[in-house]
Amino acid sequence: MGTPVGALTPSPAAPAPAPGRRWSLQVIAGVAALGLVALGGGMAASRLMLGGGGASGGGTVLVLVTARRPAPAAGPSPSARLVVAALGLHPTARPWGQGWITAAAPGTTVHLSRATQAPRYATLFSLRVPAGLYNGAALVGPGGHAAGSARQRVLYRVRAGQLVPLLFTVALHRQGSGWRPSFTAAYAGNSSFNFGLRVAAGTVQRAPVTALVNAQGRPFSLADLRGRVVILASFLTECQETCPLVEAALLQVEQQLRRRGLANLVSIVEVTQDPADDTPAVLRLYAHRMGLPWTLATGSPRAVASFWSQLHVPPIQRQPWHGPAPLDPLTGRPEPFNLIHASMVAVIDPHGYLISQLLGQPTVRGGVPTTLYRYLDNQGRTQLAQGGQWSAATVLNTVLPLLQAQGVNNAFPQPATVLRPGAVVPPFTLPSTQGPPVSMLQLIGHPMLLDFWASWCVNCQRELPLLARTATADAGSGLRVVLINDQQSAATARAFLRRLQVPLPSLLDGSGRVAAQFGVSALPVNVFVDGTGHITAIEVGQLTPTVLQARLRAILPGSAG
Repeated sequence: MGTPVGALTPSPAAPAPAPGRRWSLQVIAGVAALGLVALGGGMAASRLMLGGGGASGGGTVLVLVTARRPAPAAGPSPSARLVVAALGLHPTARPWGQGWITAAAPGTTVHLSRATQAPRYATLFSLRVPAGLYNGAALVGPGGHAAGSARQRVLYRVRAGQLVPLLFTVALHRQGSGWRPSFTAAYAGNSSFNFGLRVAAGTVQRAPVTALVNAQGRPFSLADLRGRVVILASFLTECQETCPLVEAALLQVEQQLRRRGLANLVSIVEVTQDPADDTPAVLRLYAHRMGLPWTLATGSPRAVASFWSQLHVPPIQRQPWHGPAPLDPLTGRPEPFNLIHASMVAVIDPHGYLISQLLGQPTVRGGVPTTLYRYLDNQGRTQLAQGGQWSAATVLNTVLPLLQAQGVNNAFPQPATVLRPGAVVPPFTLPSTQGPPVSMLQLIGHPMLLDFWASWCVNCQRELPLLARTATADAGSGLRVVLINDQQSAATARAFLRRLQVPLPSLLDGSGRVAAQFGVSALPVNVFVDGTGHITAIEVGQLTPTVLQARLRAILPGSAG
């Protein structure tokens, strides 16, 4: 087969670094240029010689690598050598086994050791590549051949003038006295890049695979749904306050997915927190009355307690009633206890990793189905009028990028309906958390960074302090960092920024109209605007300091391009 992709070769175990010593990556230039490269199965691939100014009309791919964090073990730290001579790309329009193209890269050798153990990583190189939609990536060694496992399926779109970070993760396995490396995954785009680092570092929560039963009494586990995006919710059939609102929001999600032709790719699952009362027979009756087309699950008290404890959801509390006990709406019998429980909705990716968790009640726009509205008690109807911390759009904003990563093209926003780099930022006006409404026309003439965010967004929470520091550091250059909250109240936005100690005001896009103009389907989204009001770049996902500085150099006066 020749040299595997990346020319991964084992090296003897390396000694542990001395305390306080800074380890750097050894980068060796001068590997011979590639000839015609065969990627897997001997299939010929197109050769691209893409130097600094090549690929006219293309974008830039920033290639990075990290070593997966191994389980603690006695002995020296693992170390292996990675030699890279090119980047392989696979256009989505071609069959997976053929049609790969390669972009010749500066010859690079990296020692994968403690210095590159996730969440630390090495930046290999950046390349200009043709604009287009790709669904595969590979690191190619000097021998020019790719082992099948080294070709990673990953969906990414390269646009003219934009930068796409592409992260490869590598696992190290002991082999004799040294270590054998192998590729495990690739992640493209800012949000995916950060998620890949967390996966490689072992800090991403996996969904529990506890054995439960569904409403038909048959065995059920979330492991049965691997390969699909899963929306998971906690509930009680006795709950007449938050739970019917959650179900109304999930019905809206299901309807939106069905309209897009995506419903068969997503599973909605509700797991009770009260298995003593929520037997399979009760779940069947509840699903029929409420018109719920998804899986309801229960199990033994021990199994259900284990399931929710793995997600750090507290157990229900049984409190006495202060006054006459209400009637169970399903059985007509008095409720023995007032059950207090935590409302949680989570999104799980096809590999079983927990992507996001939403707590509390949702805002349900457009009305609640009659059966669910009748189920609400007075407090539930009050909560419906008040609204909550998330909505159906919040869930879709997490689900759609996961479907995009699987190559589901109709999960992308339609290109004709959203703004692109080169367009002029529209003259919208929005209210602010501090002071009077702000119009974009007031800010034209200044370089701007527009950040779309929400309090439920974990990556926003990590990114906002970086943006606040940037606003202070670059204020002398005229930079305006404009935060735009997506569809939340002023009180929610203020409280969240105060908790993060971010002193910036935020505009309030209560209807989501402005976000829709920019094609926002996942948060955060950062839009870079130069002093003439033209959009220079749109970055989806949490910004890294490297990407942020690269984008700012393009819009700040006096910065090197």
